[in-house]
Amino acid sequence: MGDLCTDSLDNAHVLTCNFLGAISPPGAILNFEVIAGKYYYLMFVHSGCYSPPLSYIITISQTNRGQPGAGVLDCDLVYNQPCIITFIYADTTPCNTSTNTFNINGLVGFMYPPSSGSLVVKDVNSGLMDIISPPFAGQSNFSIKNIPCDGQIHSLQAWFTDGECSLDTTIVAPQGDCAVGVMSGGGHVCQPSGPPAEVYITAYGGLPPYSFSWSFNGVSQPGVSGYTGPWPYVISATEAGTYALLSMSGSDCPGTATGSAVVTASEPIVTLNDTTVCAGEAVVLDAGAGFSTYVWSTGYTGQALTVTEPGTYSVMVSDANGCQASDSATITHHPIPQPLLIKHN
Repeated sequence: MGDLCTDSLDNAHVLTCNFLGAISPPGAILNFEVIAGKYYYLMFVHSGCYSPPLSYIITISQTNRGQPGAGVLDCDLVYNQPCIITFIYADTTPCNTSTNTFNINGLVGFMYPPSSGSLVVKDVNSGLMDIISPPFAGQSNFSIKNIPCDGQIHSLQAWFTDGECSLDTTIVAPQGDCAVGVMSGGGHVCQPSGPPAEVYITAYGGLPPYSFSWSFNGVSQPGVSGYTGPWPYVISATEAGTYALLSMSGSDCPGTATGSAVVTASEPIVTLNDTTVCAGEAVVLDAGAGFSTYVWSTGYTGQALTVTEPGTYSVMVSDANGCQASDSATITHHPIPQPLLIKHN
């Protein structure tokens, strides 16, 4: 076969074997020695035309198997071409009237796929995707679920994460019914200056721009009109209470509103008092009960700290929600009076 190692792939190291149609069906038997540590490649090219088509039989054998210095013949196929995505066939389901969402189902075809990584098919408009794991065998089914029904042209992208190939296509999404507004979110707020909790409003279906309103603890708020995105719309909540979505409509027709969000709040308070005592007298600094954690400036982690030295001591406390508060106290010592000496004549 010649010396077909990886650093010598040139015209001087290629063996050409011509097998004419003397064998029916056409066939070939290749016998050669395999040298350890080198790579061998077989390229089979058909230049003939047969009617009806004939199958080809190729038998490869290693003549020096088991001899000193012989390698191991590996007949597994090796692709050295970059991957190719040949097609994306996609279809949409009807719009689900209860959620105003639809699914995209389809098939992706490809050649020379990588053996690792993932095949990703993504709806660019919504950001939703399906991730397919290997092994890959020429084509794969995909399904992208719960995409908002908007009647718009959607772009689809498919690519291999460990390859250098991709393909784009477009579909037209189904048009949803009148808009459905959904409220979600909420959380806990650490008062007085912690970050707010986030309450989310999202619209499904309908046509922009949108108008919607909500209430806080049963009191209607001003609301928003002429809104086109982005979604979700975020309400920054700093007070404890219940938010509820009251209305949602698109430019095409009035819609429906559903969902609520609960916001809770807490404000831990700790108080330490400055104290003056006689030198050597102990002072107990009590941060108060009911906190989840206590961290004193001395490293002590209990509720009450006993000190015998003058100085400033501080504590950081946390409640069950992770909200924190701190305070400090200064301990001052009066010197102990010295006894008076009485002199007798």
